[in-house]
Amino acid sequence: MMRKSFLNGISLFCVISVYAFSVIFSGCSYESGQSTETHLKFTIMPSSVTPEGLTYVVRNQDAPNISWSFGVPFSLDRLVDGEWTAVELLPSAPNWGLPMIEIPYGRTSIQSINWVEWSLYPPLSPGTYRIKKEFFRRTSDSINTYTLSSEFIIHP
Repeated sequence: MMRKSFLNGISLFCVISVYAFSVIFSGCSYESGQSTETHLKFTIMPSSVTPEGLTYVVRNQDAPNISWSFGVPFSLDRLVDGEWTAVELLPSAPNWGLPMIEIPYGRTSIQSINWVEWSLYPPLSPGTYRIKKEFFRRTSDSINTYTLSSEFIIHP
């Protein structure tokens, strides 16, 4: 049990280190999923992208009294002849669960997904894709929904 905890800690350290290294040395952090109106950033860790999954980062840089949340669901699109087309879910894809992750002001959430292991999508072939997710912005008097996307490439 202690070995498993140690390995999980090492894995998390590696993921965070790879992300920090890619941001520092790439000159950008792949912030195609930024909502300029709300200051929520939805980015992909470039070194994590595989045909089976990826790791994404959600950063709340909104006002101190603004809370963001998001659930597990996401969708994938592929760029074909200049048009985004939905990647079809596998027929065996399970229904989504409803757990929500809340991100208070100034906080970051790092999430890894494996659509093959989760029986959602087949391994992706080489091409340009985007992942889309819904995010919920809560203020003292309202909740608004925003859909953000971030692009990635599967190389041959």
